[in-house]
Amino acid sequence: MARITRLLTARTALRLCLLVFCLSGVITLGVHFDSGGPAWPYPGPEEVDQNYESMVGEQVFLYGTVIRESPTDRQFVVRVTYPGGAYELTVEGSTTAVPEGGFVQVNGTLQEKRTVAADGVVVVNQTPAHHRYKLVVSGLAAVLLVGLFFKYWWISTEKLGFVPR
Repeated sequence: MARITRLLTARTALRLCLLVFCLSGVITLGVHFDSGGPAWPYPGPEEVDQNYESMVGEQVFLYGTVIRESPTDRQFVVRVTYPGGAYELTVEGSTTAVPEGGFVQVNGTLQEKRTVAADGVVVVNQTPAHHRYKLVVSGLAAVLLVGLFFKYWWISTEKLGFVPR
C-alpha cells in the first residue's frame, strides 16, 4: 500500500510540475506579446472613418459587406461597420468577383472620394447562406466529436476524471 501511495504522490507531483510549467509558459507568452509594440500596422475602421482625408495614400486592411457590385468595372461598394457606426467605400481594381451580400477583406491604398485601390481582396463568405452553412457544419462536427468521445470514455465521480469504458 505504501508503494501505491508513493506512486500516486509521484504522479501528483509530476502533474503539478507540468501544470506549473504550462502556466508559466502562458504567462511568458502573454508578457512577450504585450512587449512587442503595435501588433496591427493598419488603422482601424473607426480611425479611417473619422480621419479619412488625412489618411489618403495609406495602406489599409478593412472588411465589410458588399452592397453594390459592378462586374464590368472590376469594382464594388463595401459597407464597413464598427461599433460606433458604418460607412461605405468603393473598392477598385479587384480581380475577384463578389456578389452582393458577400463578406470580404480588402487590403489596399486609400484614394480620394472614399475609394480603395485594392492590392488584394479575399472573399470570406460569398453570401450569408455560406456563413450559416459553416456554422451548421461546425456544430455537427462538435456533436459528432463529443459523441465519439463519450462512446469510449465516461466521467468517474470517484476519480474526478475520465476513465475508459
